[in-house]
Amino acid sequence: MAASHPVTITIGAALATSLGSAVRSAQDQLNRLGSTMAELGSRQAGIKQLESLRQQAIEAGKAWQEAQDKIRQLQQAKASGQWSTPALDKARARVAAAEARAADPALSEKARARAEAALAKARESLAAQQAKADARYQAQLDALIAKAGKAKSALDAVKASLAQQTAELQKSGVAAAKLGAESARLGSQLEKLRERTEALTRAQQAQAKNLEQRSAYRAQMMDAVALGGALYGLVKPAVQFESVMADVKKVVDFDTPQQFAQMSKDILELSTRIPMAADGIGAIVAAAGQAGIARHELVRFAEDAAKMGVAFDLSGEQAGAAMTGLRTIFALTQDEVVRLGDAINHLSNNMDARAADMLNIANRAGSTAKLFGLSGAQLNALGATFLALKTPPEVAATGINALLLKLATADKQGGKFQQALAQLGLSAKELKKDIARDAQGTLINFLEAVKGAPDVMGTLSDLFGAEYSDDIAKLVGSLDTYRQAIGLVADETAYAGSMQKEYEARAATTANNLQLLKNQISRLGITIGNALLPPLNSLLGALMAPIGALAQLAERFPVVTQVVVGATAAVVGFKVASIALGYAWTFVKGPFLAANTAIASVRAGLALLQVQAQGAAASSGLLALAWSRLKIGALGLITPIKSAAMAFWSMLPAIGATTAALLANPITWIVAGIGAAVAGLALVIRKYWDPIAAYLGGIVQPLFCKFPVGWS
Repeated sequence: MAASHPVTITIGAALATSLGSAVRSAQDQLNRLGSTMAELGSRQAGIKQLESLRQQAIEAGKAWQEAQDKIRQLQQAKASGQWSTPALDKARARVAAAEARAADPALSEKARARAEAALAKARESLAAQQAKADARYQAQLDALIAKAGKAKSALDAVKASLAQQTAELQKSGVAAAKLGAESARLGSQLEKLRERTEALTRAQQAQAKNLEQRSAYRAQMMDAVALGGALYGLVKPAVQFESVMADVKKVVDFDTPQQFAQMSKDILELSTRIPMAADGIGAIVAAAGQAGIARHELVRFAEDAAKMGVAFDLSGEQAGAAMTGLRTIFALTQDEVVRLGDAINHLSNNMDARAADMLNIANRAGSTAKLFGLSGAQLNALGATFLALKTPPEVAATGINALLLKLATADKQGGKFQQALAQLGLSAKELKKDIARDAQGTLINFLEAVKGAPDVMGTLSDLFGAEYSDDIAKLVGSLDTYRQAIGLVADETAYAGSMQKEYEARAATTANNLQLLKNQISRLGITIGNALLPPLNSLLGALMAPIGALAQLAERFPVVTQVVVGATAAVVGFKVASIALGYAWTFVKGPFLAANTAIASVRAGLALLQVQAQGAAASSGLLALAWSRLKIGALGLITPIKSAAMAFWSMLPAIGATTAALLANPITWIVAGIGAAVAGLALVIRKYWDPIAAYLGGIVQPLFCKFPVGWS
């Protein structure tokens, strides 16, 4: 008897510790239920695997025994002389016939000699067949021995797996000798845990539903604000587009209001074909109008610039500014600036240079390049070369300006410049003539001359100063790259339509299709909003005078104002009060739902402890002792109920504040009455908690006493 005390104390201590964890969060309890059910399922699978291994062991033993029997049968047949082959039997028959022939006394000498020769030959054949038969026997024996070895290895492997699986099951508390009973016990435990899991899940869902209802009531309280926001949302796109078109109207002269209205329609229609927002296209039109582009060209310009923006990944404002800059700097028509865009896109597709960076350089260095004699395409070829050499666009533009300006004013430069030019075999006078005749060819020839100089860096420093010599040195050192860029834009037919193709490729993406859909919706909103704006403006204008008059009346007759406002508040307050009533009721239900979840959580914890105790205890006496401790600990269920009530008590100030804020009219006194009743109930629970706890304990404790025989 004394030996059982340490075990009893150990289990009691373990269960006492576990009882403290039985009352825990519902989600934590669900996690424990899930892991325990997975563990029990794993044990059931282990039992099935053990049964399968036992069957495999039987089959492997039979296979090994059959192989052993075949070996013994073959050896016995060999030892008794019963083992033979057809060829060996024939050879033996021939030897017997030859021996009988040679022993015939009636044979003549000559015939006897032939008979003896035939006998010798037959005996040789017999010896050969015997050797073959022995080899065949040995091969069969070896094959049977190998087969028996494989069968024995398979049997040993199955036995090892069987022993390992048995040990693992016994370690997890499964009696391997009673697999049927153990499987049934695990099934019963899994079913109980499944029931507890479902009950706890339902309790959690009830709590979640209560919180959802609370959120719904809170959302209804905000409906009035949301309604105003929704009404504003209808006219907001129209208001924004109206502001954009106001910018257009400021810089573009329209002869009639119909022309202005048609421009708005054209911009909206354009936004449904090009994946750019209407306000972005409007910004392009405003930039074009400010640059002095004729009104009849604005829509065409906006479409081309918007396509450039999509192709070059620019905003509407950036694309409009870039295209107007190119048109102004190089004095281009709309068709010519589109061809220049094609050249820029072609360079970008074939060189390590972004189109947006080339536009940056063109707008910064375009004026100097034009005065020098370079076309827009030639300037962008030079800019693309600098970009391919990893020169930042701002630095590249500055370097290009310095290079072209110095060469264009070669005759105005100082002595050091003239001396360096002379060392290259050039003169300022001839250089200016050559630039006027062929600016691009002269620039290439000059750079080649610099490349052939004995001291390239020194020459560049004398010509352009130390500030620009390093950047121009990159160009001198990579003339092949520059020639490649020039070749790319030498033939307009090679890149005609390049920007349009780039636009079409980019416009076909899902992102741009979504932008087109957004533009369609925005167009609808703007159209609807435009219809609402005139009456809205009229309403706003009409309201200004009455509002001023009301302000004066409210100041002169405060009592009348209170009556009017009170009546209006009563109508609105009735709706608010009904919403507030439902909102407050969610707080009333909350603690009781929390208590229900706590009960389900504790029941789940006790079910888990029962499973643990069944696996740990080795006798019915220890199980009874363990469960008696569980029943005593079940009284701990009262704790979460009290915690729930205290939590509700702590929420009362918030409920009271909410209720007070809603008392704008007499109807909402209903809410105040409910709040007072709930507060009174909470006061009673708090004051008389001890007798209530004793009463709840009397109800709860029997719930945990209804268990199978052996657990009482």
